[in-house]
Amino acid sequence: MPSWRHHESTAPPGNVRTADSSAPVDGPHLYGQAALDLRWAFEQVIGPDAVERAIASLPPTEAQRYRQLTPLSWIDYETTRRVNDALARESGQTVDELFAKAIPMAVERSFSTVWRMLIRLTTDKALIARTPLIYRRTRSHGEMRAEVLGRGEARVQVTGFPEIPDRDVMALGLSIRSLLGLAGRKSVTVDGRRSPDGATWTVRWDRGS
Repeated sequence: MPSWRHHESTAPPGNVRTADSSAPVDGPHLYGQAALDLRWAFEQVIGPDAVERAIASLPPTEAQRYRQLTPLSWIDYETTRRVNDALARESGQTVDELFAKAIPMAVERSFSTVWRMLIRLTTDKALIARTPLIYRRTRSHGEMRAEVLGRGEARVQVTGFPEIPDRDVMALGLSIRSLLGLAGRKSVTVDGRRSPDGATWTVRWDRGS
């Protein structure tokens, strides 16, 4: 079975840099399509009514900001944090528990639409080399690099984002694991850690027969 291990640590503050010139520069943001896919997944996990109640519990300006999301807009991390906390309260689950259920569903939904070609790549090197594209198209700050270390092992790093939230380290680890699973890799494990300039994930898998 795939496994996920998340190690929390403290990273010092520092400068961030924008990975996409069209993205906001006033703090980290999540791309609208990614946020909408995740909202859809939350609705599958706890139900649309519970999601709407959670959104309605937010301050009106934040609730409006979240409801007005479009696939091409951006939403700030602070709003998404408050939404996730509200969803956890409404569902009686922790954010980590919700992420573990919802993020694989959101990744699968994304790859059934936007990034279908990526999971058709068959070699480990090609698959891992394209992984940073996901980050660049979903998050405004930092840059992701990935390299194959050997058979069934890779290292993925985010730099330029020293204040990356622990939740994002977890979410990205779950996304990487889900991507490799969709691409046919077996027994995927992802070990994520904060680093002084961002985060690092050690990824291992079996190719299967």
